[in-house]
Amino acid sequence: MKKILPYYKGECIAKTPLGYTNVTNARKRMDDCRVKKDFEETLPKDYWYRHYYTYRLKEPWSKDIRPGQWNTSTSIGRFHTEYYTRDYVDSDTKTYFDDLPKDIAAAYRILEETDSKDEYHTVLYTLLENGWKPVLWKDLKDYDKRYLRFVKENVEFREVEIEVTATPVKR
Repeated sequence: MKKILPYYKGECIAKTPLGYTNVTNARKRMDDCRVKKDFEETLPKDYWYRHYYTYRLKEPWSKDIRPGQWNTSTSIGRFHTEYYTRDYVDSDTKTYFDDLPKDIAAAYRILEETDSKDEYHTVLYTLLENGWKPVLWKDLKDYDKRYLRFVKENVEFREVEIEVTATPVKR
């Protein structure tokens, strides 16, 4: 029986020795850990900062917001930091990182990169006080396109004759 097996750097990366029925299935189900790791090393250092986005808060933030209040949203950040907002985000305010005011963008960078709990808390509350949700989401459209191109260029999908033998079932 002919099956498709994916090969990366000369090694078979199929999750099953029986292979796949077509290239699309092989691409979806292959063990792509090494492929993704190598692909991500090809991305520019600040790649994600060009593809991050965030939102403004729907309601102004206040340190007086407590759990259990009407429309309270509870979030947990790094260092197990719990904070509360009213409602959530205004979905009409999607803003890409490059379009943020410079001081807000700098605050998000610190939030993403700091290892200091105190600095993290200071920046977190600065963003909240300025009406921003202190979370950056990744827009994966460009990433997915680049990854697909990387797979097409670096993963070989071979058609191989696989011998399938039946195993008797014990009753």
